[in-house]
Amino acid sequence: MALKPGESMDLLVAYISVPDLSICPAQQRYTCLSRSTGGGTYRYEGLESNFTADLPVDSRGLVIDYPALWQRTGQQ
Repeated sequence: MALKPGESMDLLVAYISVPDLSICPAQQRYTCLSRSTGGGTYRYEGLESNFTADLPVDSRGLVIDYPALWQRTGQQ
């Protein structure tokens, strides 16, 4: 999304539930908390679930760690 610190963007995404593979719409908001050439941090908000997480991203904007759910391995 290439947001600048302090900027937010709301998205409507297709959420796929596992293992039943049901699909439903989900409203999400991403806010850039910090950004540098090496990466940054975005705040994720599930607008319907009230779930929030701060997500570190790499220089390409790909999530490195999703707290309590998963962590990327094999980083180069």
